[in-house]
Amino acid sequence: MVDYPSLLNRIRYMHIHSMILRGRIRVCRYLRRLFNIETVY
Repeated sequence: MVDYPSLLNRIRYMHIHSMILRGRIRVCRYLRRLFNIETVY
């Protein structure tokens, strides 16, 4: 039999981890854009 709780926990963990990574990339792009604006002006 497949252990469904552990499988769901693994999927949930991967989903949260991917969301955190996307948020981090988004924040990096946002900060880079702000720094580019500051350096231009």
